Amino acid sequence: MAFDPSPEVALSRIIGDSRLNIGTVYPISGHKEHELKLGYAPRNVVALRERVSLEHSQTAFWNLMKAFNTASQQSTHVYFDPEGLAPNDYVLVSLGLETVQTLPTAEFFLNDMQFRMRFPVYAHSQDPSMSLINRNQLDANLKNLLSKTDRNDHRIERELTISNPSKTLTEFKTLDGLPHFVHDIGDSHLMVSEICMTSRIGFFLLAKVPNENVHVLLHGCYDVSKFTTPSMDVYTNKMPRVEIELEAKFVIGDDSTLATDAVQLRYIQSLFSHIRTKAIPHGFKQMMESKMETAANLRRDFYLRHVGDDHLSPVSSSLIRRLGDKNGFDPTLYHALSLRQSIGDVFESVARHGRNASLVRLTSGLPNPEHLLGGNAMYDCQLAVA
Repeated sequence: MAFDPSPEVALSRIIGDSRLNIGTVYPISGHKEHELKLGYAPRNVVALRERVSLEHSQTAFWNLMKAFNTASQQSTHVYFDPEGLAPNDYVLVSLGLETVQTLPTAEFFLNDMQFRMRFPVYAHSQDPSMSLINRNQLDANLKNLLSKTDRNDHRIERELTISNPSKTLTEFKTLDGLPHFVHDIGDSHLMVSEICMTSRIGFFLLAKVPNENVHVLLHGCYDVSKFTTPSMDVYTNKMPRVEIELEAKFVIGDDSTLATDAVQLRYIQSLFSHIRTKAIPHGFKQMMESKMETAANLRRDFYLRHVGDDHLSPVSSSLIRRLGDKNGFDPTLYHALSLRQSIGDVFESVARHGRNASLVRLTSGLPNPEHLLGGNAMYDCQLAVA
């Protein structure tokens, strides 16, 4: 993300602390996001209360970190950032955005893309002088769909820091190489289609590719996410989505071909395959659906459950199906976009209502990232990865 911690600084800390000499540092080539998503999906656990589920996932994450740490001590193949785990002091909000031109058109969906705007909400801050949203921490992001990406490939990602939320797309279109259809869309066409809210703890680790003299710097996150509709009525998921994300930031070694896409991909895939195997015994498996895809699917399911409820889904089942089918996309997406909730509406609501705004109320219902792993577990894990 545009305001994630600096990977250069983290790598410098790791190398300095471990006194490593591992070769030349090569940034990730091109515009692909080399990321592994590991969702918490334990066996033999069918239905848990949210609190109990989080406790199970916290233990699983802690055990996986200990396994990495043990590997680093025994083989010196894994090196953790000496600053350890770093919880966000905010809940990350992602607005899924789609297009409406007179009627809903959903051009990103129809091109197998996702466009979103992201910003922090300081819902857990106890400082009355702190703004709920820091407008210096906004970014826009365009990706293709993870569910339609081959397991051995990675998504295209274009990302840009945004200064004016009402000009999100105008600013974003200054990037080179965007799909042609994006340039035919204006800021006034963007409406919120679904919303993701994430509590996050981040960390960096440097891992050696198995059987190779190549290292990869990974930025990892432990994420707990909930989702809501454009109207921000209620959570659309009963249980939070819990995952670990690992994104390759640098490939490091003495071979100059490490600067090329194909070579980087080969080494990163080898490392990710190794990590997937190590994660399975701890209840984590690879996810092939992004958070925003989950948000969209849950929004669809929520509206279909509440068809006929004038408050939650005022469009009749037959009407939304007919309109959606006519336009070639999910009928409930047609309904969501018909609500015409804009980026400006979301920001204005928070400015006007403060902590009573629907979005702030929902984000405050997520765990405080600073307490996400619990008291002693957080302290112990900080020591383990230091």
